[in-house]
Amino acid sequence: MLRTRLLKGALLTLVMMLMVAFSGSGEAPKKECPYKVYVILGFHTNMYHSWRGDTNDEAGFGQDIRIVREIIRMLDEANAQGLDARGYWEG
Repeated sequence: MLRTRLLKGALLTLVMMLMVAFSGSGEAPKKECPYKVYVILGFHTNMYHSWRGDTNDEAGFGQDIRIVREIIRMLDEANAQGLDARGYWEG
C-alpha cells in the first residue's frame, strides 16, 4: 500500500513537472531554437508477483491495475489540456 502511494505520488510529481516545464510563460521566444527535447515515459507492467496471487483484488494484481488506470487518467488529462502526452508499456 505504501509503495503504491509512493509510486502514484512520484508519477503525479513527474507529470506535473513536465506540464509546468512545457506550459511556457505565454511570451514569444526571443530566438528560434532549432532543437527539440522529447521525453518518453516508459512503464513496466508485471501482473504476476510471487508474493501475491493472480487475482484482480488487493491480494493479487489489483494494486497494479489501479496504478495503470491512474497513469492513463493523467495522460488523458494532459492531452485534454492540449499537451501531446504519451506513454508506453513493456510487460
